[in-house]
Amino acid sequence: MLSFTLCFLLSMEAPAQTVAFAELSQLQAIENRPVIVFIHTRWCRYCSAMKNSLLNNKSILELIKRKFYLVMLDGEEKNSIRFAGHNFHYKPTGTDTGTHDLAAQLGTVDGQVSYPSICFLNENDEIIHQHAGFLDPGSLLNLLKAVSSN
Repeated sequence: MLSFTLCFLLSMEAPAQTVAFAELSQLQAIENRPVIVFIHTRWCRYCSAMKNSLLNNKSILELIKRKFYLVMLDGEEKNSIRFAGHNFHYKPTGTDTGTHDLAAQLGTVDGQVSYPSICFLNENDEIIHQHAGFLDPGSLLNLLKAVSSN
């Protein structure tokens, strides 16, 4: 019974594989792909809905698995992140509020960070496209197709 359960669990389609910023350089050395950085917060309901599309919508999931590396970034992450040769830190703006420097660096569009935001990076960690705000599954899929075809 245990082997059947294990085989069943292994055969189920896994959600999109997310990676950490620290893993990107090694992955890019193996295969160059655009990187999706999904910038979100825990309290944002639009972030949760868009995250669900990224991780569970079959068409979106399939395209991400084939063409991209996916990094999830909490815009209020308190831990430091090393990326592209730089250290990025959390900057408090008040009591229990603040923004992570990396979220600001990658998610600032028209002078502000909005949640959710999505940022696409090339293999050299350069921003190739940014979108601030919620995308429904159809619009998100179209954006992923457009970025992956360039």
